[in-house]
Parts: sequence; structure tokens; C-alpha cells
Amino acid sequence: MAATTRGYSYPTPLDEPNIPQHFQDLAEDIDADVTELAALIGEGGGGGGDIGTVVGGRWHANTTVQSIPATVSGPGTVVAFGTAGADPAPSGVTRATEGSGHKFTLGSSGLWHVHATIRVASSATAGEMSANIRYGSGYATSLAADGARREGLARTINLGSTRYLASGTALVVHLYNGTGAGRTLEPDAGNWVQLDIWKVG
Repeated sequence: MAATTRGYSYPTPLDEPNIPQHFQDLAEDIDADVTELAALIGEGGGGGGDIGTVVGGRWHANTTVQSIPATVSGPGTVVAFGTAGADPAPSGVTRATEGSGHKFTLGSSGLWHVHATIRVASSATAGEMSANIRYGSGYATSLAADGARREGLARTINLGSTRYLASGTALVVHLYNGTGAGRTLEPDAGNWVQLDIWKVG
């Protein structure tokens, strides 16, 4: 019998034909590898945590409507995401007050997926409404952006990206209101204004 580089047995032309034994040898080799793989997965793959363990979470807006004043200069208003989700409860990310909203700090380096949904109420005034997920010194680096809409109707803004981010990175969501008048968010008990931050690698 010969074997592959991974140790799977197979017959050669010089081996005495014994099909049942050849299949049994191959099946036992595969079974041993599958058993070892199942044990690794059950232990979290040697460092990723048990199955079902997640890092990150979802935060909703409070049911209280957030006012977004007209943007005179700068990136806009920091959006508030005040209520942590419960299924599962967030881990590995801390939330703190930042201006009128919140910032979120990553507890470890890795590949992170960040996605925000923001629902802006309708208004008689029209003009640019845009959003950015930002990080870095002075929140100068844009992770994701959506906007430049000019109608006064209600709109839902969705933006997100997946990127390697270092431990200690702080993220905020800025909403730019260039309509010339104050606008408000429509949280709908948090369902329309929410932020997802999940570590995916």
C-alpha cells in the first residue's frame, strides 16, 4: 500500500487486490482526520473561542428622537446608539459618550465588520444629508460613507465596510446635515437606527 502526503492509504498495481480492505484503510484514515478536526472545532479552533462565541455586538438608538442640527462646519453630528442588543450581548467593544452621541472602542486587533443604519425623518427643507463611519486621530479616516442626497423626504442611510483595525481603535458615526435646518432621526424603538460591530477574523 502507498499513501498520500496527508497519510491516506491507496493500493498500487503491485499490491494484492483486496478491495474491502483497501476501502477500510482509506475510511479509517479519513475518520481519524475528521475526528481530530471535530475536536479542534469544539475547542474553538485553537484560539477562536468555542462555537457560538462572538466578539462585537449591535447597538440601537434610544427610543428618544435624536436632534441633528444643521452642519455649519466639520463632519457633522455624532450619532447616538444608546441601547446594547441582547442576543448576544456585546463583548470586546466598549461604548462611551462622544459629543451628542457615542464612540465605540475595539478591544482587540483583527478584521472587523462595521455597519450603520440611520433613518432620517422627512422635512420641508432639502439639502445634503450624508453619513460617515470614521476613526483615527480626530476621526479623520473614513471607514465607510453614504450620502449626498438632496431631497427633503425621509431616507434610510446604510453604510458599512470590513477592514483590519488595531486594538484601541475608536469609531464614531457622523451625520452631516447640510439642509440648513435641524433634522431628527426616526429610531422606531431602535429598529431604524442601529450599529453593528463584529469581529470576523
